[in-house]
Amino acid sequence: MLLPQDEPAPDYSGSRRSYARREAISSRGAHYSAFEQFVDTVCTGILIKTVYIVCLTTLTMSLIIECILISLVILPYLHESYFEESTCYLHYIEPDMPMLKCENKCSKDRSQFPCLKVHIIYEWENQNHSAKLFDTIGTHENYKKHGCVTSTCHRRTEDNRYVVDLFRMRLLSRTKFRCYVSGKFRSHEALMDKFHRPHTIFHSAFWPGLIFVVSLVLLLMTLFFHRYRAWKHHSILLD
Repeated sequence: MLLPQDEPAPDYSGSRRSYARREAISSRGAHYSAFEQFVDTVCTGILIKTVYIVCLTTLTMSLIIECILISLVILPYLHESYFEESTCYLHYIEPDMPMLKCENKCSKDRSQFPCLKVHIIYEWENQNHSAKLFDTIGTHENYKKHGCVTSTCHRRTEDNRYVVDLFRMRLLSRTKFRCYVSGKFRSHEALMDKFHRPHTIFHSAFWPGLIFVVSLVLLLMTLFFHRYRAWKHHSILLD
């Protein structure tokens, strides 16, 4: 009678080793994926915040600079553009020169300068017209009601008086000179020189506007990316 032979016991050592190896690999991969996710979240968050701050700063600064340039450059240029070139003749200079304070209202001890009033005659459409003379559009805007031809604001009143006297002597030495008048509007005002140029206006309006548009586009793109990333992360959590 044959007795049944004992079957050999199954060897689980290989399966245990392979299982342990898979567990180690999966745990290592999970550790790496968590670390990479943490680094990606932190770095991306810092980058997004930096872009937000930079874009908002450039937007604000470009808007402030543009407002300042509009007030100091663009509006005076538009006012100055009404004046066209003509020929002026010195008519007479008023002998009375009242002392006026300089426009620097922030300083307590403002100096004074003598208000020199000059009258000229200019040619327009073969006719002679009389007008008050101003050296630049800045003097015209600040001292139009006083009729001062020039404004000089040094720290000492004596220096201002010397500059005005020198200006008066130069006017007397040339009774005929080129000037700019607004003859189309029958204005009784004339400028000796135009201060602003077209390329100055272009740079004043173009560069701040370009920086504003680029910053706004970059800010909107960053906002879209941030929302898309948050939506994608929320979808993964739901899955």
